[in-house]
Amino acid sequence: QKLFPYITKLTAITQDRVDQGVSLLDAYKEMLEKYKSFATKGEPLFRQICEWGALDSSELKNELIKQGMPESEWGFGRSSFNIKAMYQMYMDFKRINSRGGLRTVVKNLQIPFEPYREEINGKIKERGFHDARTDAHMTAQVFLKMQSFFK
Repeated sequence: QKLFPYITKLTAITQDRVDQGVSLLDAYKEMLEKYKSFATKGEPLFRQICEWGALDSSELKNELIKQGMPESEWGFGRSSFNIKAMYQMYMDFKRINSRGGLRTVVKNLQIPFEPYREEINGKIKERGFHDARTDAHMTAQVFLKMQSFFK
């Protein structure tokens, strides 16, 4: 699949990485298996996915179905928690003007930035924001920090 230059600029993902990578369906199956590995014996998995924004999980599900995944194999429930909207609602309630993307919120909440690191050609490369793994981790950090708001 052809990668748009805007996506390369935003994410640092190159066409070569896309061409050499696994299919979206295989990546999803790998992600789902990793997610299931977090379950402990006798404990059900929490199936609602947390995301930064309102569309990522529904877009992922729709694309996977287009690529042949039966809808019954979607492993993350019918709805999601939009952490960005939860954060903004709380800040509005407190009458604090706080808008912006994930990077801005991480900075405003004084959460240490923890990029995803991977080895490429023997060198460790840090991924910034707009890398799915970094954004997932930092969204989780925002969610965890928000728990302190309600104590």
